[in-house]
Amino acid sequence: MDDGSRSLWCAAVVLPLALGCAAETHPGAPEPVKSGCSRIVGGTPDGSHGGVVALLDADGALACSGSLIGDSGGAVVLTAAHCLRNPIAGAVIGADYATPDVFLPALSQFAHPNFDRHTGDFDFGVVVLDGVTDASSWLALPSTDDDLTPGTPVDFLGYGSAEGVNKNTERRAVSGKVDRVTPTSFEYDQAKGGPCSGDSGGPALAEIDGQSVLVGVTSSGDESCWVSGVSARVSAAAEFVTAVLGGNVPTGGAPAKSRARACDD
Repeated sequence: MDDGSRSLWCAAVVLPLALGCAAETHPGAPEPVKSGCSRIVGGTPDGSHGGVVALLDADGALACSGSLIGDSGGAVVLTAAHCLRNPIAGAVIGADYATPDVFLPALSQFAHPNFDRHTGDFDFGVVVLDGVTDASSWLALPSTDDDLTPGTPVDFLGYGSAEGVNKNTERRAVSGKVDRVTPTSFEYDQAKGGPCSGDSGGPALAEIDGQSVLVGVTSSGDESCWVSGVSARVSAAAEFVTAVLGGNVPTGGAPAKSRARACDD
């Protein structure tokens, strides 16, 4: 467990928060999952979700996590808007970003037009990569509604750094459940583990009709990473994602995989 802080939304014209940004002090502003200091707490290494990628900055350091969702002149990664304050250099595909299977440079990046850096609403961003990926690795998106309700099991994945000064480069996963749902987000308790710094932009996966579906994008949480967190609700970004993918939205998905373990399982 890392004891580094998770700062408030950073000032930027388009895309707030990345490594080293200063905190804003807007009353009531959420605390995003700051890039670059801690992993998913209570999680275990994950070698099976090949559609979850590590986004690197210009220095080759971890900026955030993300999910492959399709192709539009290059592989498309869905991440958090606040991850894109600084340019993303590209994405590593593989279970460990220090030993990548593939590195694809970034062609472009942009945020949801309704992203609010003060409240965290519509915390969705897209990175288009210079290269394509196998469609079998794309994470499925909700076809219409995600059917999320309190108690829905979800799995969180990401590449955040390791505890203390020990750097982690592996993709990790941890299970949780939805506690509260709004039209644009959902919240969850993290007493048994959950996303932390560096896991911003990573997915929350839920089983829908026997398929593993991308229902959330890691957005914000408490400073300790052991209390609570918030994910942007992918169903709220349907028009944005459909436009990015030219109307070709993958909804089939891979069969649901075994649940990730929480820290005390």
